[in-house]
Amino acid sequence: MMSGVVNFKNCGSVLITGANRGLGLQIVESLASGGFSPGKIIAATRNITGAQKLQELATEYSNVHTVTLDAVNQESIEKCAEEVGQLLGQEGLNCLINNAGINVVADFHSVTAEKMIENFHTNAVAPLMITKVI
Repeated sequence: MMSGVVNFKNCGSVLITGANRGLGLQIVESLASGGFSPGKIIAATRNITGAQKLQELATEYSNVHTVTLDAVNQESIEKCAEEVGQLLGQEGLNCLINNAGINVVADFHSVTAEKMIENFHTNAVAPLMITKVI
């Protein structure tokens, strides 16, 4: 169990981006399986059909909901926000965990401007745009 997850016991809803693998998936699993689970855990990923473990969690735990979100696509962000709004209604979202990100593998000699722009867009600009809309 992740330390600090117990602090979510009074949280009505939480949205986790990049929830299909790694830390994002672990957060979803820890929140869902604890005795202190939020009312609604919304797990966002670019490709729900390819996220088998996440689908299994959504089947196992009734409070886990999956939504599609491509963090670097404004249209996808807005569509996700609509879906989250419909899911939560007047309750609104209590917590957003902007976990989606990329790791550009390059050293000083191989890095390109394009790789740096992609990295900055995904890891800095996208979380800001998601926070604005959600």
